[in-house]
Amino acid sequence: MDPVSSPQVNSQDTMRDKLDKPLENLSSSTVVFPTARKVIVILFLVGVCFGVFHEIVISKLFNAEYSFAFEMVLGDLAYIVALAFLFHNSNISYSYFLNVPTKPLPVKLMFNWTLFLMCLSYAAYYVLWLPISYVVPDFVQSILSLTVDIFPSFESGEVSVLASVVMFIVLVITAPLFEELLFRGLLLRRWMTKYSRTKAILLSSALFGILHVDPLGAFFFAVAMCLMYLHTGSLWVTVACHALNNFVVWLIVYTDTFLIEFLTLPSVDTIQANWHRGLTFVLLSAAWYLSIKRSSHDPMKLRYQIQ
Repeated sequence: MDPVSSPQVNSQDTMRDKLDKPLENLSSSTVVFPTARKVIVILFLVGVCFGVFHEIVISKLFNAEYSFAFEMVLGDLAYIVALAFLFHNSNISYSYFLNVPTKPLPVKLMFNWTLFLMCLSYAAYYVLWLPISYVVPDFVQSILSLTVDIFPSFESGEVSVLASVVMFIVLVITAPLFEELLFRGLLLRRWMTKYSRTKAILLSSALFGILHVDPLGAFFFAVAMCLMYLHTGSLWVTVACHALNNFVVWLIVYTDTFLIEFLTLPSVDTIQANWHRGLTFVLLSAAWYLSIKRSSHDPMKLRYQIQ
């Protein structure tokens, strides 16, 4: 007589099978899942078209501050529409990626992990750009200037209420949802069918990092989100963590806190003069990581059952 498996064990086995074979459990038998190349090409074309639209229309209607804010929110919406088209064309249900965890999200744990990732990202910023600044200072200066352009309040110390609200929508709502659906939901799962899980994580995280101003910090953040997604089985967990990370950034930048001046690196001279600050964040990140791993606050140990 075969032993009877408990519902909990069966549920865990089902979730594990779903993650190991991410595209074999779609409800529709007519699914033609888009290749990663197709996804990237379509989103690239959308970006080019929207860039032209921005130069012709948006930049002419708004000043620099509002132009950038509306470019961000409309751009994210355009990408979300493109993703919706890909999902519809492939008969893929959003519920396949946005499963509902049966447990409430561990907000305290996620906040602790998010602060660690932000600390790690800041340390990575120094690790990457400080040595390069001694070799090609003009290139690094252009990157630092781009960061200032993204957050105009860094320069002026003031930002309008409307622009602040728009950036909140972009950073905390649309960007986390779009980026998690794309990088952790679509690309990661697609590459997992073609490569090993480790290679899929590294590829999707590398692409995520390349598309951000701080590529090394963004890469580490993406790896953490991939692991969190694969261990919980739901993108809502990573969307919430991503949104929390961006909310802290928005809070620092658009509420004119004292941290703006402390965290801003507007020039090569600044980053070279404050090398000790980068070293401090590297050591703090290492100590924080060891503390997390030794405690019960490691989100990678979480297991969720999916409804």
